[in-house]
Amino acid sequence: MSTFLSFHVKTSDRQNLCVLLSELSGLTQKDSGHLTAEYYERISNSTDAQPDWLLISKPENGWIHVLYNNFGKLHFWGEFISRSMHTTFIQLMGQTTSDAYYFLQYNNGALRREIDVLACDGLVLTDDGEKYPFEQDPLLPDDPEETGITFDFDTLEMYCSHFGTDVAAFYANMEQEEYIILE
Repeated sequence: MSTFLSFHVKTSDRQNLCVLLSELSGLTQKDSGHLTAEYYERISNSTDAQPDWLLISKPENGWIHVLYNNFGKLHFWGEFISRSMHTTFIQLMGQTTSDAYYFLQYNNGALRREIDVLACDGLVLTDDGEKYPFEQDPLLPDDPEETGITFDFDTLEMYCSHFGTDVAAFYANMEQEEYIILE
């Protein structure tokens, strides 16, 4: 996997989530179906535009996974969705080719944790919120080659597993998933 853009909402209420996402984005349901090459073609490198294409999964183990198509940090969406639905919102972004990874978590409208790293350069760009008990400290060691410790997709996968969502299984099976598509 080279690029991944998703957020995950702890809910089984797909209909209400779709309504909130339509309110936030101005997008409407156009279709439902499986992931196609069009998703990858519509990924934008923009960091300041909001997504203009959303693919919303069926609930699985109490979580709904949403694919979107740009690199914007979704603070407002995370705060709004988690507050409105009284739940947890987790956003993940990453590019394995550039070794850049992002994690954002809101609980009930409050920012819980934000991490933004450029692991290849050993840079922690953002490290906000209270550290989790399972986190390595520091997030990136001074010399990751010496320690063998890094912050990568496996790290994000581990974080999510602590909150009860299996993002690795979702990504492994995302092409078989049936999505509601908002555009």
